[in-house]
Amino acid sequence: MTDSMPSATPPPEPNPPPEPATGAAASMSTAQAQAASMLARLSMAEQLAVLGAVLILLVEVVTGLLLDQYYAGDLVSLLAVAVLVAAWIRHAGSGQVPLGYGTVIRIAGLAVALVAVADLIVELRRGAFDNGTDIVGGIGYYVGAALMAVGAFQIKEP
Repeated sequence: MTDSMPSATPPPEPNPPPEPATGAAASMSTAQAQAASMLARLSMAEQLAVLGAVLILLVEVVTGLLLDQYYAGDLVSLLAVAVLVAAWIRHAGSGQVPLGYGTVIRIAGLAVALVAVADLIVELRRGAFDNGTDIVGGIGYYVGAALMAVGAFQIKEP
C-alpha cells in the first residue's frame, strides 16, 4: 500500500503593480488629485457655496445648452463661475482674490439668491414648469442657488 499525498499547489503569484499612467491618463489623475486636495481644504461653508455653484453650472450646461430647455441665466452663471474661480485662487493657486475672498463669495451668494427669488416668482406666475426638463432644471437651479447663498453667508473670512 502506497500512501500518496496530493501534490501541494504553489501559492498564487501576487499581481504585478500597476504600470504608471502616461499621457492623458497621467494628467487626468494629476488634475483629480489637485481637485481632491483643494476640496479637502475647503470649509463646510465653502463646500456648500462651491457645490451650489457647480450645480447651477451643471443645470445651465445640461438643460440649457444641451437640451435647449431651461436656462439659469447669464448673470447667475457668471456669479457661479466667480465663486469657483475665487475658491480656486484661494485654495489651489498662490494669488489673492482682489476684493477679499469672503466679500466676493458673499456678494455672489446674495446676488444669486436675489435673482433666484425673482426668477421663481416670475416662473410661478407664468407657469413655466410645464415639462419634465423645466422641472428638473428649475429644481437644480433653485437648490444650487440656495446652497450657494447659505454657504456664502456662513463664511467667516473677510
